[in-house]
Amino acid sequence: MDPHEAPSPSISRGRVFESGAPGDGETGEMDSQVPLMNEFSMVNVPHSDFEIPPPEGEVPPAILETQPIGKEQYVFHFIHSLTYYMIFFLFVSSYVGIRRYEGNRIQRELTAEAKEWLERLPTVPRINETRSIFITGFRRSGSSITARILSSHPSAIYFFEPLMSFMDINDEVPFDGDVLKRLIHCKFQGTIPRLSVYRFLASFPLGIFPYKEFLYGMKMEAMNPLQFSRMARNEAFMEQHCSRHSIRVIKEVERFPLHKLAPLLKEVEDMRVVHLWRDPLSIWKSRLDEYWCCGSCRNLTHVCSVVSKELREGSDFSKAFPGRYVELHYEDIVERPVETIAAVYSRLGIPWHQSVEDFVKKQAKKKKKTSTPSVDIPPICITVRKELKRRRLNASMMKHSRDSVRIS
Repeated sequence: MDPHEAPSPSISRGRVFESGAPGDGETGEMDSQVPLMNEFSMVNVPHSDFEIPPPEGEVPPAILETQPIGKEQYVFHFIHSLTYYMIFFLFVSSYVGIRRYEGNRIQRELTAEAKEWLERLPTVPRINETRSIFITGFRRSGSSITARILSSHPSAIYFFEPLMSFMDINDEVPFDGDVLKRLIHCKFQGTIPRLSVYRFLASFPLGIFPYKEFLYGMKMEAMNPLQFSRMARNEAFMEQHCSRHSIRVIKEVERFPLHKLAPLLKEVEDMRVVHLWRDPLSIWKSRLDEYWCCGSCRNLTHVCSVVSKELREGSDFSKAFPGRYVELHYEDIVERPVETIAAVYSRLGIPWHQSVEDFVKKQAKKKKKTSTPSVDIPPICITVRKELKRRRLNASMMKHSRDSVRIS
């Protein structure tokens, strides 16, 4: 080769080198299997094997992508992953742990543990006659706190939305009067399997609201989730525990029409219905912050139309069952808590108890004052609010004085 002739480029392992430059090895010899790269042999080089080295001074992207992460990033990713694994483990272990008691799902006879709990639970005072109270109202109308107040009597037991788990995709609940009647009469044999709320609460007893509310209402707060899960599935225990309480309170919201309660009232003579009302604007505003509120639930006109329909149905129901239908306004509970609840107790024929007054005063300190949101009010809402105001002013419960209520 002429020493003055420029060397021809060659290719070794997909990289371009000058002749005599290091190629396949340290000798500087070219790979005899790879043709020289020139205008004729270029077509013989596969495109995928041909790499152009980056300009001098630049770091290849591949190297940048493989740079090790910093200590702070590593700690963040570690904690992030650990949190997910812990949450997953918590749910799985809880589910599996509870399922170990599937053999005790339904027990018809008192177990040794059940007998012990019947002795450990507080003594329940008796009243002269049994009272069954059904509380209904709109979601976010104060129905839960009202049910808690009415069931704060030591002789009361409270069933929190027992039909909730039967709710379908349209947010409606098929009315099961037989289940409600059996709960009112404390007949749990054959009832527990029909209450899917028991299976729900027993599967995930992690302190979630329905579990805590149901546990509170059953006056079994002394039990931990596992103990409550076993006792709630013992029919004999539930019947004896329920029968100790002369006042049975059931709360359901507006998922089924009021008129469906008529057959139940005809069968259960000591049953009373407490219908809770609240300003539809306040209901609507309170619902906007709830995850379950979507679609028509967030439409103020729709909310007012539903309240309007319920007002008409309430009037018909009151005429059909005089003396057994009590209207209660949430605003009265906020403004005059003790007087209002005392008047309701009087209407229901339940003797007043000091523990109820203590509970009402305690809850009154927690309650915030209601406010009316500033929005354009649809015509139907104006009409509904006027009717509610008229009913509230004419409500006979506010004519009762505190002294007229019987004190135990």
